[in-house]
Amino acid sequence: MKIKFLIERYLKLDNIENTDTRRKAFILAELIVSMFFILFITFVISGIVTQTFRIRHVYITTILLVASFGFLYLIRIGHPRRSAVLYISFLLLMIFVFSWNAGGLKAHGIKILPIIVLFAGLTLGKREIWYFGLLASLGGLVFVVADYAGVLPVSAPIGSSNLLYWVYSSAGILSLCLLENLSVGLLQTVLNQNEQELSRRVKSEEMLRLNNIQLAEIMRFQSHVVRKSIANVLGIVHLIDFNDPNKSANVELMKHLEDTAKELDETLHKMMQDSDRIYSVSEDEKK
Repeated sequence: MKIKFLIERYLKLDNIENTDTRRKAFILAELIVSMFFILFITFVISGIVTQTFRIRHVYITTILLVASFGFLYLIRIGHPRRSAVLYISFLLLMIFVFSWNAGGLKAHGIKILPIIVLFAGLTLGKREIWYFGLLASLGGLVFVVADYAGVLPVSAPIGSSNLLYWVYSSAGILSLCLLENLSVGLLQTVLNQNEQELSRRVKSEEMLRLNNIQLAEIMRFQSHVVRKSIANVLGIVHLIDFNDPNKSANVELMKHLEDTAKELDETLHKMMQDSDRIYSVSEDEKK
């Protein structure tokens, strides 16, 4: 959890608007940091086991450290996809370059080559994993041809102790565990988002159903009450004697007309308030 907090604090991914891109950028950062620690421990133990090549392991670790900070900086300034492409390309290049004089396909570092290719699928997409997979396969084929041609500087792996084989096998296992953990975490995040989206849709549909019921009630109210008031107004107007405005019956009818007009006005105000309330609730639900 502390590593995640430090990554979030350093990267400041809030400037990336796209949620999916921001999620992949954070996964890439976790991948870079975690892989550095896995490879760092691997090279430290390898340097202890094969002291003859200690300078080589220090050199590789230094390059990996500097490059990792560079890729994290690219993510921070808003280029996560470019950082992912360069990072995976860098790891593949490191494996091939340092395996050239460490035994070719028999080199210990080749063991994590398939895992690096899987990183492409996690951080970039299913199409890119094929690109990097093909690139890795062609790189391995180059080692095969070089071995047959006898141009490899070393045809046997550097260090043949069982402990060294265990170290690099463990590095591959830990890398796979890291990949699985990040994949499951990404899947869980997507599932949670889909569940929240589904819940919002269900709630929105329920509100729409309730709004339709309320609108239907307003229509019934309008049909009965408003039409009743309008019918009363028309009836009173029909009874008024316009030929003799001062007629006593007209005074009483005008009083009824005023009361009916006020009743109609109150009814219309109530209808407007109900409509505004339904609209306000709908807008709040959208937010």
